[in-house]
Formats: sequence, structure tokens, C-alpha cells
Amino acid sequence: MTLTRIFTFAIPDAAAQDVAVSTFNGFKDACKKNGASYIIATHATKVKVLKDTTGGAAWTVYASITFASEDDANYFAHEDPVNQEVKAKNKDMSAGFCVVQGSFTTF
Repeated sequence: MTLTRIFTFAIPDAAAQDVAVSTFNGFKDACKKNGASYIIATHATKVKVLKDTTGGAAWTVYASITFASEDDANYFAHEDPVNQEVKAKNKDMSAGFCVVQGSFTTF
């Protein structure tokens, strides 16, 4: 069963939002493990919050990345050189973020 990690970001600057969307959508092709692609799918877009009862951040970007396994997801999070570079370069871009993980079942 595949595993999807979902990210929400509160990025106030519109140009930075565009960069985040483009970067996430490019991870599928840019990230390699042992020389091969290991990300099954990526989706990212700017969003508008319609309702938030938590009083949380003003989310502006949504992204999801689907992996074949939790090992691949953890490799992406902790070892993938492309992702590590992106995280280091953009560590101060977001006013807040949230990451959740799940496996979706198709009915």
C-alpha cells in the first residue's frame, strides 16, 4: 500500500508561493534513490482556506507526495540531497507548516 505525506504551508509572499508549488511539483523527477526515481506522485497548488476552526496559520500552499513505502518517505524527509538542499535554502520562507501522513484506500 502506498503512503502519502500531505504538507500545508503558510507562505505570505505570492512569488514564494509560486516557488514552493513549482519545487514540490518537480520533486518526482528531481529526486532519485540509488539513481532511480522513487516518488510515485506529487501534487502542489496555491490554496485558499475556506474554514479553519483551529485558529491556525493562514495556509497558502498545499502539497502531497506519494511514496511506495515509509522507508522511501523517510529517505525523502531525512536523506534525499535535493530535498535537504530545498529545506536548507527555504527554512525561513514559511510562517508555519504542517505535515500529515496516511495511506488512502480506493473504493
